[in-house]
Amino acid sequence: MARIKLYQSQARAPGARGAVTSGVRFTAADFSSETLGKSIKQVFDVKQAYDKKAIQDERNETEKFLAETRLNWTQKTATDMEEASLRGNGASGFTENLMSSFEDYAKNNSNSGSDEDNIYRKTQLTKIQAGLLGPSARYQAKEAGKFRAQTITTAQNSHMSNVYTNPDSLNNAIEEMRTTANRLGLTGQALEDQVKSTSNELGKMTLTGIIDRMTPKEANQLHKELTNGTSDWVTKINGDDVDNMARYAKSRATATTKAEAHNTYMFNNNMTKANTAVKNGFPVNSQMITQLSSQIDKMPDDGKKVVAVQKLQNLIVTTKVVQHLENMTIPEATAVSGTYQARANKEGSTPLDVEIAIAAKNATNRMQARAKDPIQYGIERGEIMPVDVRHLESLDERGVQARKIAEDHDVPFKMFSNQETVSITNQFEAMPPIEQAELANRIVQSAGSDAIPVMAEFKKINPNLAVMGSLKATHSSAFNSTLQIIAKGADLAKKNELMESVDYKEVITKIREELQPVLFETGGDNLAAYTKAAIAFYIGKGGTAGRDTEGLIEVDD
Repeated sequence: MARIKLYQSQARAPGARGAVTSGVRFTAADFSSETLGKSIKQVFDVKQAYDKKAIQDERNETEKFLAETRLNWTQKTATDMEEASLRGNGASGFTENLMSSFEDYAKNNSNSGSDEDNIYRKTQLTKIQAGLLGPSARYQAKEAGKFRAQTITTAQNSHMSNVYTNPDSLNNAIEEMRTTANRLGLTGQALEDQVKSTSNELGKMTLTGIIDRMTPKEANQLHKELTNGTSDWVTKINGDDVDNMARYAKSRATATTKAEAHNTYMFNNNMTKANTAVKNGFPVNSQMITQLSSQIDKMPDDGKKVVAVQKLQNLIVTTKVVQHLENMTIPEATAVSGTYQARANKEGSTPLDVEIAIAAKNATNRMQARAKDPIQYGIERGEIMPVDVRHLESLDERGVQARKIAEDHDVPFKMFSNQETVSITNQFEAMPPIEQAELANRIVQSAGSDAIPVMAEFKKINPNLAVMGSLKATHSSAFNSTLQIIAKGADLAKKNELMESVDYKEVITKIREELQPVLFETGGDNLAAYTKAAIAFYIGKGGTAGRDTEGLIEVDD
């Protein structure tokens, strides 16, 4: 059969020239009825397969969308619930807002393709929305209930302190609570039940305040009335709570009685201590006054409290007198104390006048006794700073300050307190020789014209310091090196085993004999002190115990 060339497909490769034959050829048989029928059926089958695939793809996409919608909105609802709970407003408008948001979402995502799929999608979205509505509404109702309960509790608590303090405000508080509960949505029997519960709680708080302010006698009487049902409160609070409040009244009466007894005991004990102190001339501190005042406030209002108040007032007056005396000089305090004594001895004087006179006399006596060591007295009063020989500049103004104390208090001049004299000596003995000489020099400079009597104060506890100071005071320029030699010799003497030898004992005797005619006018104490200083000087200069040709001890001049 002859072949007829119907079509020859050509294609050009990029950049190629001329046509390229595809090699596809058709024959007359390709256009027969049987062949065309098969071709048409094939085309129909392909189209049907294509349409079926398109429908399945659409369904797949919709199912995926619906699955993701369920998951996302379930998670969103849970997250929104957590956030709404944190806001603490009872999840107000939660369900309405959630449904409105979902409707907007469904509206924007309902048209996916075919009408059939759109109908299905809308139906399923409606089912998802319905599935969210139930949990959302239940959650909102639960949160609203919690919010209402919390608000009622807060409102109730806001009245508690007022009804505790002011019982007359109870009825008004109950009516305000009724209004609050009604505005929060409670009506009918639910409202009445809530008002009854609130009335009971506020009533108990009111009665608690009343009991707390009762005397033990009043609390015991209320206990009896609550127990036998004669108190008006049995109609205001529940039966079980009546019994509880009766027990509270009884326990409160017992506890108050014990507390009052203990408080009175402590007041009397503290008052005795305070009176003893002030009568001995010591002022009572403000902490004790405050404590006594607080203990009086806790006492029942009766005759005992009146007496206690008078005792405290007398104590305050007396302690102010002592404080006033302590701010005076000793001569001034002595004169004022005499005035108080004269007033107490007059006819018609009061017990308070006598107490003041005793306290003033003892305070003045104590001041006079302390004045025997005026520097220590000045240190305690803050009139003078204590000496610290680690800082020699602390000595610079001591002489001037000590003279002022002597003048102000009309007492003999003394440069150091007894305690400081010992402390300075101890630190002097621990110093190296050069520092010992410097200390003696600074003391003399500060003491000025009183240097010799000041240095004499050290004579019995450290003769070397006393003599070093005296030499410096007498010969300010000639003996600067002498002080260091004495200090050096005293230090060597502590370590020189020969000091116990017969030769050195003879040296000591020799030195004493030579010094005695020179110091015969100054007394035995000076002789002993100068002898020790001379021996220290002798050793410091390098002197040794030696004998001359005749066997006698030789001592340098």
